[in-house]
Amino acid sequence: MTDDDVAAPMRRVRPTPLAEREIWAKSAGRCNFCAKYLFAEEFDYKPIAVGQIAHQVGATDGPKSPRGQAPLTADERSEPSNLMLLCQPHHQMIDGDPDRFPVDWLQQTKHDFETRVREATNFASLEPSAAVVLTAPIRGNDVSITREQISEALQFESLRFAGEHYRDSTLEVRLQLPESREESWNAGQMTIHHRLERLQSMVDDVGAESVSLFALGPIPFLVDLGASVGNKYPVNVFEPHSVGSRTRWRWPVEPGEPNEFAIDVPSPDQSATELVVSVSLTAAVQLDRVPGPVAALPRASLRIDGEPRVGAINSQETLRNFVRAWRTLLQRVEDAFPSATRVHLVAAVGCAAAIELGRWRMRDAHPEFVVYQLLEDHTYQEAITIR
Repeated sequence: MTDDDVAAPMRRVRPTPLAEREIWAKSAGRCNFCAKYLFAEEFDYKPIAVGQIAHQVGATDGPKSPRGQAPLTADERSEPSNLMLLCQPHHQMIDGDPDRFPVDWLQQTKHDFETRVREATNFASLEPSAAVVLTAPIRGNDVSITREQISEALQFESLRFAGEHYRDSTLEVRLQLPESREESWNAGQMTIHHRLERLQSMVDDVGAESVSLFALGPIPFLVDLGASVGNKYPVNVFEPHSVGSRTRWRWPVEPGEPNEFAIDVPSPDQSATELVVSVSLTAAVQLDRVPGPVAALPRASLRIDGEPRVGAINSQETLRNFVRAWRTLLQRVEDAFPSATRVHLVAAVGCAAAIELGRWRMRDAHPEFVVYQLLEDHTYQEAITIR
């Protein structure tokens, strides 16, 4: 073997300043793994860049170059397509275990992150929205909705937080009230109303073009939230889905066929002042479990076609179908029971549907709603009155 038969070691080519700027810009100065902002640490009271430009295919083809055996020239290895912005711990992680982090996986990670940055910063086409977030324990279990989940759901619908910071356009209602205590319902309702007093000024201050609702909690609180927000603004109502933590509040990409709904209103009664309305989406409401006097009232109902099931609101189109059916039922009740002053609402529904039940009650036109909660003994208890 001659010296000419031995390939010369590959010379490392440093990325050009233009290539480095491209990587920083397309990543918005954030780590492609953890999204840490990489121009935030300070030294001598001056901010410095702490991000590192990492190679997917190693900078050279040497044995110590992670993933370096791919057939790329030295110049190709320094192109932006082979580079990604990382924080120091994640740069060390991918180079310390190259088998765990192969080139194709890194390429996809870079592509997904840069795409998200591009979409999230497309301010001209993203509608500014104010977020209302309500959480309350369910059966004694704490619940949470994270900022990342909200941001993901908004972005997927071409929305963004209004204002310069998400705190400027987010109104949180956190209830820590045990369902087992009757006084919790009045206290929770008062808290909702008190917090929602700020909504109009917040919408005006941040220039929001819509209000986006995210809520997890007992049905009576969600109905009251919907009634408190009403229809004064364009409203986006979100529903949680079991599709992963970060994307939980994002509407499914392929939800399947939209669900339809059926309504039933009893014969007109000019003198009746009260009636009970059951709404069966996630389970069948058993009206023999409501208090005796309520069970004896005239009964109207709204139910999903087929068997009630979890995930009944599988898409925005299904939610629109539900709203259409609910508004039709309210109109027929108004026509059939002109003397009614009270509707006893017993519902087995998900979060979005519960909000919509309250949102479409017209304060000056419809009877007051008495909303019931299902207890652990499977009976229904009067919880909240919406006037």
